[in-house]
Amino acid sequence: MKELGKNIAIYRKKAGITQEHLAELMHVSISAISQWETGKTMPDISAVPVLCHVLNVSADELLNIDQEKKEQEISEIKKEAEQLIFRHHLSKAEKLLLGTLKRYPNRYDIMDLLMSLYQHKANDDTNPNAEEDCKKAIHYGEKILEECTDENARIAAKQIISMMYFRLGDERKANEIAWTLPSMFSGRENILCWVSSGKNRAELTQNLAFQTLFLLYNSMVHNMPIVFPDGSLSMTDEEQLQVIGKYEGIIALLFENGDYGFFNTQLQGCSVFEARIYAKHGDADKTLEKLTKAAEYAEATLGMEKTMKHTSIVFRGSSYGEFGTMNGNNMTAELLKEMQKEEYGFIRETAEFKVLEKRLETTAVRNQ
Repeated sequence: MKELGKNIAIYRKKAGITQEHLAELMHVSISAISQWETGKTMPDISAVPVLCHVLNVSADELLNIDQEKKEQEISEIKKEAEQLIFRHHLSKAEKLLLGTLKRYPNRYDIMDLLMSLYQHKANDDTNPNAEEDCKKAIHYGEKILEECTDENARIAAKQIISMMYFRLGDERKANEIAWTLPSMFSGRENILCWVSSGKNRAELTQNLAFQTLFLLYNSMVHNMPIVFPDGSLSMTDEEQLQVIGKYEGIIALLFENGDYGFFNTQLQGCSVFEARIYAKHGDADKTLEKLTKAAEYAEATLGMEKTMKHTSIVFRGSSYGEFGTMNGNNMTAELLKEMQKEEYGFIRETAEFKVLEKRLETTAVRNQ
């Protein structure tokens, strides 16, 4: 009713007709026109053809049928693009999204997907056009900031713009934008837990715990150690092994039933980082032990269904969800790629290493 009312007001004004004149033409009161336009009442269905004639619009336009069709079409395009990105068919996704944006120039949701796609490409170390893709991501992000009023879209744009400027080597600009984002404590996920109740609050709390673990992994494992300007590191190899062990302990504590789901990928990452440190020190036994452990976590992801449910207390009832890798490979293929690095050359010819390679080859799926 409200959409129809808005359209009556819009097309009436476009036609240069006052409410009084429209009331005369429709043989109704001025009050009736006012109530139509505010969505309090609707015109009788028999009045629609006359209304369309008077306002010089089609019934589809007046009733927003074309708009509904367009929204349905765009919704389907977004789903297709998201799946293409998830499977790492980035060129197909890019072509689809650019074509859609050409037809619908002011669709900020399409720009958001393009921005994410170019961020994905820019973060691929094997991409020779990474710098150009950074700039493309920034372009769409800045367009969203200039024109879009949706706060969530603006925050997402700032996040990606900040990371892309850092990728381009402009740390000052990256920091400048990052400081305009809300803090973790004032963020949506945290506040929603305080202002919700019942089942909704339980689900939101699980989601907050999930995201907190993800951030912990980034801060404790993935981004460590920090390299200082003088070339020194924020922690020694031994200290890093201790910190990784602490994170692994947190995961084991929270997933007492071993139903790690998505966090199999984090645990695989932990084992790989540990393997690299042991390889650096020439410890063949420990390196092979950690690579084998990484293989177990990688293989655990193969049978994962996004609808599977956690049974461990903190996350009980929440679904595993789905995940993808930066280049579209599955996790065993990613581990095989890791094992080709020079640092494992000292164990490459051992029987254990070759057996592990063959084992992973049986399930590895690489992006084509």
